[in-house]
Amino acid sequence: MRIPREIEAGKVRAEFKKGVLTITLPKTAEPAADSRKIPVRTE
Repeated sequence: MRIPREIEAGKVRAEFKKGVLTITLPKTAEPAADSRKIPVRTE
């Protein structure tokens, strides 16, 4: 499974309990370096 750069790979957890798989993907404190802003026009 690929994970985004914003996720702390060393802290990813997966738990399978009673037939339900729960995956925890903690985000990093800083935004990704390749992020960008998209302007929104209003009328």
